[in-house]
Amino acid sequence: MTKNKLFPFTPVFTIISAIIFSSIYVMRDNPNTSSLISADIYLFFAFFASITYAAFQISMAGIKKGGENAIIFIMGGIATKLLLTMVFALIYVYSHKVGKLQFLSNFFILYFIYSAFEIYSLLYNLRAQKIQ
Repeated sequence: MTKNKLFPFTPVFTIISAIIFSSIYVMRDNPNTSSLISADIYLFFAFFASITYAAFQISMAGIKKGGENAIIFIMGGIATKLLLTMVFALIYVYSHKVGKLQFLSNFFILYFIYSAFEIYSLLYNLRAQKIQ
């Protein structure tokens, strides 16, 4: 039986983060799109990059342990990310004067991109573990 490789999360995560960072940088310098980008977009970017990486590492610890613990770790990682995101959004909205559309687009686009990547990576690794 051949052992399936796990998804190479860190290198792909770094590449995706670099693409997102570059896109933000280009959009902020473009006069046509600079009004769409929040002044604190780099704060959002750093928050989502770090929380996604941490949540994935928590989930992978559970997958490597296997058994019923895997589900607890995966759900714990996802729930932690969701709760921290809500707390971050709440603190940010109450401490800064924000434009509704600008905040929603900047914050949740980054949230959905990083969440989709994390879920894809987890499913890939769960599928690889099931085949073994």
